[in-house]
Amino acid sequence: MAGKQELQAQAFQWLRARLPRFLWAATGLLIAAALVVLGIRNDLFRRDGDIDHWQTLITGGLAIAAALIGGYFVNAQIQLARSQEAERLRRRHAATRATMSLTLSALMEYARLCGRALRILYLSNRRTDVRQAEMEAFELPPVPADKIEKLAEIIEAGRPDVGKVIAQVLNKLQVQDGRLRSAKAEVLDPHSHTRSVPKIVLDDYIIDAADLYAGCEGLLDYARDESEEVGGQPGAVELLHALTLMGFHEQAFAQVKARINRRHGVIVAPIDVE
Repeated sequence: MAGKQELQAQAFQWLRARLPRFLWAATGLLIAAALVVLGIRNDLFRRDGDIDHWQTLITGGLAIAAALIGGYFVNAQIQLARSQEAERLRRRHAATRATMSLTLSALMEYARLCGRALRILYLSNRRTDVRQAEMEAFELPPVPADKIEKLAEIIEAGRPDVGKVIAQVLNKLQVQDGRLRSAKAEVLDPHSHTRSVPKIVLDDYIIDAADLYAGCEGLLDYARDESEEVGGQPGAVELLHALTLMGFHEQAFAQVKARINRRHGVIVAPIDVE
């Protein structure tokens, strides 16, 4: 019921904004009708009269006038349809944005669970690599596919800059999940020559998880309607903050944090990890 009333209000505003044009059109039609009546009363339309000599020109002029009037109303109808479609997209975007924070929280939880699994895997031994036994116990959380669909709806209905950042987050999610599952499958494949994963490679996987977490966190203010700005690519500060929130507190991960700093131009001293 409320939606119908709002649609009627929009139609009223549209008519009020174009009322002067309608008045001019109506005035023109009345003048034309008056001229026709005047011409009939003064025998202008009789054979061999003044109108008869200019019949072709007058007919063409009337056809052009009719086309212009018809074109105006068709264009007005098109503009109304565009306005209604823009309003529909706005409402759709507002609805998806209202649930965006929940969607981002679910993706952040996925990144946190990936980080937790990687942390357990990393600390499972004191070697410089992890082998088949450890990889068999390595369990990844399922990708929240329904949340991906929600973000895809926001990309479709939202601003281009927002859609670009969300697309980057989804790309990180795909890379994160694909790299982890491929690594596990390759180590456990009996036909593969790979029997272990160096921990320096796990460093990259951990940074991937932190990057996904930080990318989602950067969108939270926009999702909560607290800001119209969206975060860009996470920097060293955001990634280190994400690692802290994900539970990477052990000294064994100091080298991972130093690697993040070096990637973003922060000079750090070499760290010896026992």
